[in-house]
This record gives sequence, C-alpha cells and structure tokens, in this order.
Amino acid sequence: MELTKKIQHLYSRASFGLSPDNYISKKGSTLNDELKILFSNAKSESQKPLKNDEQFSQMTSKKYSALDRKERFKMNNVTSKNKVKKLRLSWFERMSNEESALLERMSLFWHGHFACRLGKPHFAINQMNIFRTHGLGSFRELLHAISKDVAMIFYLNNQQNTKQQPNENFAREILELFTLGIGNYTENDIKNATKSFTGWAGDFSGKYVFKKEKHDFGQKIFLGKKGKFSGEEIIDIILENRQCATFITTKIYKYFVNEKVNDNHIKELSKEFYESDYNIRRLMNKIFRSSWFYEKENVLGKIKSPCDLLVDLSHSMNLKFDSDSLAFRMYHLGQILFAPPNVAGWNRGKEWISNASLVNRLNFSKEIIRGRGLNINLEEGNDEFGLDNEGTISYNFDSLEKITQGLGDKEMVEVVSDYLRLEISTQKLTKVLESTTSSSDAKFLKEIFVKLTSLPEFQMA
Repeated sequence: MELTKKIQHLYSRASFGLSPDNYISKKGSTLNDELKILFSNAKSESQKPLKNDEQFSQMTSKKYSALDRKERFKMNNVTSKNKVKKLRLSWFERMSNEESALLERMSLFWHGHFACRLGKPHFAINQMNIFRTHGLGSFRELLHAISKDVAMIFYLNNQQNTKQQPNENFAREILELFTLGIGNYTENDIKNATKSFTGWAGDFSGKYVFKKEKHDFGQKIFLGKKGKFSGEEIIDIILENRQCATFITTKIYKYFVNEKVNDNHIKELSKEFYESDYNIRRLMNKIFRSSWFYEKENVLGKIKSPCDLLVDLSHSMNLKFDSDSLAFRMYHLGQILFAPPNVAGWNRGKEWISNASLVNRLNFSKEIIRGRGLNINLEEGNDEFGLDNEGTISYNFDSLEKITQGLGDKEMVEVVSDYLRLEISTQKLTKVLESTTSSSDAKFLKEIFVKLTSLPEFQMA
C-alpha cells in the first residue's frame, strides 16, 4: 500500500478521517510523524477537562426538594434534554477537529465499551472526563474510575445493592461485559463481588458516596481468593487475571483493526498489555505501528458507524449542525451519543445495516443538498431525546473545490474518489463521469460527490 493510503487508513481508524485540506497537507508526510502528532495532541487534550454544568452538579437533595412540581418537570424534561443535546453537538465537533480526534475516538470506544445511557448533563460530562483523562492512560485507573462513576452506578442499579438486599447487576456486568467475558467466572464469583460493592452509591450532584451502613464487611471468596474484600480489591483481583488483558485487547482489536481476530496478534498484544500494567497508550501505539495494521485484509473492511459516516460527510461537505439537527440525524441513522441501546453497547459491522438504514445512508448527501426533511414521526424520539424538530444544517463544498480547482472532469472524479477512499473499478468511475452532465465546475463537483457517496463502497472504512 502506498504511503498516502496508509496515512488515510491510520486517520480513518485512529481518528475520524481527514478533511480535504488535511488530505492534501499529509501528502509527503510519514507514518511516524503522523503518529507522533496524533498521540501528542491526544495527550495535550486529555489535560483539558470539560467544564461541568453548575446547575445540575451543584444540585442537592435539599435544593431539589424545594423545587415545585413545574420546576422539577422543566429541569428533568426540558432543561436536561436541551443541555445533553448541546453536549452531543460539542462532542461531535471535537470529533470533527482532527487535532483532538484520537482522544475523541478513544472516548467513543470506551463509551461503547462501558455503555451507559446519560440523560443528565453533569453525568455525561463526568463520564466524558473519565474517558478523556484515562482513555489513553491506564486501564486499571480507568476501570476504578468508571466503577465509581455515579451515572454507571445508577444505570446498573448499584444504589439498590445493600447488605440486606443484594443487587447483582453491577457486579455481573463488570465481569461479563467490562473485564473478563462470559465463561471466565462463576455465579458464586458474581454473588461475592456483589457483596463487595454493597454501599457504593452516589448523590444527585454526581458525587460518589460510600454508604458504610449498607456495606457487607464479611468474608468473600472471589476468583479463588478469600478475604474481606472491598469493591476496590475486587477490581484489583480481576486485573490480576490475564484474561482481562486478553478480553480488552480483543475488544480493541475488533474495533480498530478487524472484526475477525488474528489469534497470534491477540496473544502478543495482550501479553504486552498485561505486562505494561494495562498501558492503553502503549497498546494503541503498538497496533498503529504494526505492519499488519496496513495489510489488505484490515483496510476498508469495516462498515462505518453512523457517527463515523456523519463526521466523514462533515469533513467533505463542511456540514454545520445545530443541536437539534445532529440529534435527529443520529437518531435517524441509529447511533445517538449518550444513549447506547443497552449495557452491551452498540452492535457493530453488519448490524449497522438494514434495508431502511442503507437507503438512508446512500441518500444522505443528496437529501442534505436538496434540503429535504426526513419522513419520520418526531414523537418517537421526543420523550427521551427531545426530538421536537429537525433543526437546521448548512453545508458548502469550499474545501473540495480547493483540491479540485483547475482539474478536468476525469481528473476531478479521480481525485474525489481517492479522497473518499473508494475502491471501485475504472468502469464504475467512467459510468459516474459519463452520467454527469452539469455545465459548471461547482455543479459538476456537487453532482459527482452525490453519486460517489451514494455508492455502497462509501459505507466502508
């Protein structure tokens, strides 16, 4: 694979692709230089926590009780939804900013791994800050932090987990979905871990609270060890198990490399991951620097998630959403940030595609350009997401016009196709060219863009 295509592949997986301007500027660069830039920018961005929402983060039970019925309703059903929509838009804009895109890509991965519905703005910000701080740091620290995240505690019902009435949901999902995977623990391990997490709770402001009077301080037997384990000690025992490193490495490999895993690669990567005490940055660097990452079977073999598709089109069309239009389009395509379908997160690969969603994907750029609305019942998503209108979207082709300026029709089609990373035959490109009859360069560019992004090949990353 030629170097330019390797760099495009790197940015499609390590971030969210390249804008036309950066596509041109990266020509002549090296993989080593680009990796240094990606990791350096991510480190810098990880040190900039998102500012919390004062209205919600400073709310106490006493203050909330003092609100009348209408004020509570407005806070929970209007203010909260609008603020979460704005947070969703700001995250999407950071994904579209190539300087911070590696950190945002990792945050999106962890958001899907530690799947949690985030309906309150301060809960969303708290969790995003965990992913930003630890997403390329230590998985050990990340796991400890997310386990005490109040949104996660509430989502998995651990505030109901007490010595008198144990609730296994939190412990079960930590073992099954977050660390070891099914078959690597017993039901007794779940029961004993549950006891260790009793009393782990939180308050309305989003602060973790340990309720000592509800905690089981008795003996537990967990993964072959015996002791009066706390929740923190249970997490450390899990991390001592090499299966945890294998489970996380496999999940990362499937997301960033290929859904079909290479056992030899997993064995090597998970060994290094475990021996580095779960250093995520080192693991990702190893993956992106490996020659096999750029081999044919690992390139353009993944179906773009709705989020990837939207950022991709945002780069090429200079799309500008407002908070309503972004929430509505994400809902329409099947992946709305802060709202994974369940604790297992979003399905990937072919699960993104159905007969209806494929038509929506293929027609997306055409519908934006024509300014058409979507024929969807807005009330379907209004209760949870506040989808009461489609919002507005603007676009322009200024960036694409720059990289195609002065080109003939044939060369323009080839350059746009290369930028979009379309692996299509010369015959198919010729068909696109011959079926495009617009007189001006601007109209011609717009028409070929619609046709190229309507091809099934554009759905691949």
